[in-house]
Amino acid sequence: MKNKDILPDEIVNREKKNFTPPLADWILKEKYSNEVFNKVEILEDIDYGLYKFFEEKIFTIFVSKLFK
Repeated sequence: MKNKDILPDEIVNREKKNFTPPLADWILKEKYSNEVFNKVEILEDIDYGLYKFFEEKIFTIFVSKLFK
């Protein structure tokens, strides 16, 4: 039996919905934050541009959560 045999047409044929994972919440949990920050630091020696991108993203997430 296929999904189209079980689900109504409006469900089967609707547009896909996006899901944005709550990365900020995950990154800022104490058990993950140190690991994330440590891994980003490793990038500095491998790819400085990628390091700066992630550093800025994580910093932005961190600051935005602090001031909510």
